[in-house]
This record gives sequence, C-alpha cells and structure tokens, in this order.
Amino acid sequence: MSDRNELIERLESTVDSGLGYFLGPGRSSDVKIGDWGVWEVLCHMVYWHQATVSGVEAVAAGAGPYLIDGETDEVNDRFIASMAGRSSDELAEEIRGLQSKLSSAVRQMSDPAATVFIRQSGASASALDRVEQITRHWQSHVDELASAG
Repeated sequence: MSDRNELIERLESTVDSGLGYFLGPGRSSDVKIGDWGVWEVLCHMVYWHQATVSGVEAVAAGAGPYLIDGETDEVNDRFIASMAGRSSDELAEEIRGLQSKLSSAVRQMSDPAATVFIRQSGASASALDRVEQITRHWQSHVDELASAG
C-alpha cells in the first residue's frame, strides 16, 4: 500500500485537475453520460466527498463510520436534486473545502486503516481505501466526460 501522504497528494492533484475540466472545457460541454451531464457529475462528486469527510471525522472523534442510507443510484439522484440552483463555481468551491478537510482529517487519523464508510450492501472502506477510490472515481468520470465531448 502506498504511503498515506502520497495517496492524499495524488487525490489532491486529481481533484485539482478534475476541477480544471469542470470549470474549463466542461462548463460549456453538453455531453451526457447516461442521464448525467457535466453539472450532475460534479454534484455527485460533492456527495461522495461529503460522505467520506463525514465518515473520517466521525471515526476520528470516536464515533462510528458513515452509513450510506440507500442504493448508490438512489443516493446520487437525491443529492443531485438537492443541489438544484447551485452553480458549477459554487460546487467547485464546496469540493475545495471538502478536499481540504479530507486531506487534513486523513493525515491526522491515528488509524487510517479504520473503517469510515459502510454502504447499504454492507461493503466497507477504510480512510485510505476511500482516498484511493475517490482518486480513481474522479479520474474515470473526468476521462469519460472529456473523451465524449
């Protein structure tokens, strides 16, 4: 497994690059991947960052991991609907704040291998797992949108 700081730095770089797409060429793109356009994908990224930050902070404070309260598609749809009216700039600013919190919280965890996130299916992930998963998630969505547009 990679060093904690290396994983965090890779995530930070991937998020920065992804935001460059969302606020650059993605802003004027009308590409759709399934039912989602660029704005919906960005909303979805906000949710998964929020959920991970919530889990890391809860576990670091001695509470339990973050529990996803529905199937992935259902949770995504609810969150995207809740973001109606928010601009890409506002969403990007939220991501930046969440990324800062996530980086700091994971760096400060005494046990970054602790479970911080549990899906409705029962699948769980540690803080380091989530950092790696989010990095891949961002990269795959941005690559898919950029290559489709």
